[in-house]
Amino acid sequence: MLHLVSVRFGQEASVENFVTDLADLRDEEKCVVRTDRGLELGEVVSTPDPLPEGLSPEIFPNLVRRAAFDDLLRAEEMESRRVAATVYARAEAERLRLQIEIREVEITWGGDRMDISFVKLGLMNLTPLFHSLSERFGARVEFRQIALKDAGGGCGDGG
Repeated sequence: MLHLVSVRFGQEASVENFVTDLADLRDEEKCVVRTDRGLELGEVVSTPDPLPEGLSPEIFPNLVRRAAFDDLLRAEEMESRRVAATVYARAEAERLRLQIEIREVEITWGGDRMDISFVKLGLMNLTPLFHSLSERFGARVEFRQIALKDAGGGCGDGG
């Protein structure tokens, strides 16, 4: 019998419903899910409910499996890699004299994709940084420009 379970995943802590045949998943249990970004480590946020009659399981992404010890080690490795990529990206942006501020680097659990959030401070050409990061980390690099207000860089204390 198929079930729906809500799972939190990714650095932005997105929550989505996934289809699974595992009826005994528990809250806060780690699992591996397949998202549009590939395989990611997630955390169960609601116990599984039977898939409602008439709903097709194909419209939901898949919960692939419970997280094994190796999956948890991989998550730690990816976090270390994310920190290293953040330090490197900031240093490279400075070396290349890009007028940007790197705010966040996210690396997918599979390690094949790197998303860089940045604030534009002036003129820029991201091509050299793109090539440097791709070569160094062997990942597909995507840049996402964020507004200064979204980056928490506004003036005052917000109140």
